[in-house]
Amino acid sequence: MPGCAVGSAVGGLAVVAQVLSAAISLSELGGAVAREVYAKGDLRTVNKDADVAEGFDPQTEADRQVEELVVGSLRRLFPGLSVIGEEGMREFNQAAVPSPWCDEVAAWELSPELLKARLEDLTVWVDPLDGTREFVEGIPEAVTVLIGIAHRGSPVAGVIHRPWGLPSTNVDHSRHMTHGQGQTVWGALGIGVWGLRGGRGKGTAMCLPSATCNVLRVATSRSHKTAASSRAVEKVQPAEEFPHGGAGNKVLKVLEDEVDVWLFAS
Repeated sequence: MPGCAVGSAVGGLAVVAQVLSAAISLSELGGAVAREVYAKGDLRTVNKDADVAEGFDPQTEADRQVEELVVGSLRRLFPGLSVIGEEGMREFNQAAVPSPWCDEVAAWELSPELLKARLEDLTVWVDPLDGTREFVEGIPEAVTVLIGIAHRGSPVAGVIHRPWGLPSTNVDHSRHMTHGQGQTVWGALGIGVWGLRGGRGKGTAMCLPSATCNVLRVATSRSHKTAASSRAVEKVQPAEEFPHGGAGNKVLKVLEDEVDVWLFAS
């Protein structure tokens, strides 16, 4: 399995494209790890909010292993890259981290600003297992691996991998580690979003509530309902409300036109 050529622009491949390519491959490897942990049945769940009365913020063996894989690999492949994992792990078994394929976005056109971006200007944010509560409760289809890339503090690229999702219909799976397992959606500023199943398409307007449109479909949080969110749903008066788990999962619901809006009142 080939590794990444790392630099400001090696062989015409901009550093943002290198990092995004690695993120795509690592998200899929992370999804495979999550499936393996789930299949074994021993999630080794701990409560990160154990010191908070009635708090429950689960972390499983899958969270830990996927973060070690993704964060550890990115740090090894791109020395000097700022990589931040949600679980805050500090030690990584570098010897166990494989090198991912890194040719996923070589042919894509990035914006002039991103073509000139330097490694030290990038920050990568990793949520190794978004939707952990659903993972623990036996709803793995709501789980995603999330990797976001920021340039000088602004988001510019990202990956959503759904380990238990149906494969994307418009990508060449021979170039992917999933080999038809799971769904990977990725994109970057100026080049659009790839890997969707269906979706809105250009020029498709979202239906907002009005005198002539009363079919608004709203996704809401399955596990984080609040009085504020309930009031917000009542205010917009959707035709249908769909409680879903996982932020990445709800984003995909919007992108693939299963709902019109993800509504979350903080």
